[in-house]
Amino acid sequence: MEKTTLEEISNYQRQTVGEIFSTANSPIKAVILSVEDAHQWFDKLRKKLSSFKHIACTMGCSWCCNQRVSLSYAEAFNIGWYIDKHIPSGTLKDQIISDTKARWQTEDRLDSPSRFATGIPCPFLNREQDLCLIHAVRPFSCRWYESLDEMACKKPALENSSELNIPYDPRIQQLAEAVEEGMLLGFQDQGFSNDILLMTGALTIFWSDKNCFSNWCAKGQPFKNSQVGNE
Repeated sequence: MEKTTLEEISNYQRQTVGEIFSTANSPIKAVILSVEDAHQWFDKLRKKLSSFKHIACTMGCSWCCNQRVSLSYAEAFNIGWYIDKHIPSGTLKDQIISDTKARWQTEDRLDSPSRFATGIPCPFLNREQDLCLIHAVRPFSCRWYESLDEMACKKPALENSSELNIPYDPRIQQLAEAVEEGMLLGFQDQGFSNDILLMTGALTIFWSDKNCFSNWCAKGQPFKNSQVGNE
């Protein structure tokens, strides 16, 4: 995609975050609406790309769901709040939290190819139906990830191989990066830290530190220990 087009997309999303913060009735609401807007706009723009009709991914396909997932601070909070609201306390929620903590301490300490080769799924994958439990709020790193060839995903997953060569449309990744960059710059304009995090690490901290959001609002870095590169 043209550089100027991507810059325009990024700038637009940055401005949108500022507008949302100026009208939202609480910081939590502003974060949720900002992430939701960025995700929805990316999804709409993505569908306009001609190659979208060739995407091999279908509901129930989960060959790629055993990789490390990175995300922003805002997306980590959005997922944490979503789980607290939509998944009742009980066996399933306890299992999700337990699996999330385990992944962060074990498989997600590996580099991405080695993590994929473990064959161990994301803690948010419903193994019975092969459906994502947080699909509605999945982060950009999952949202843009679309394969043009199912067999290219299936073969290394079945063989627990780290040899990944997944064909994808680079324009979709460029588009996601532009929208995400705009969102992050918008949060930066509000004074928030925006390091890229490991999803399992950030959510482990979210569930163990009740003050993590207020810390972030106070310009802190409550998820610092889960930053990509610190694992």
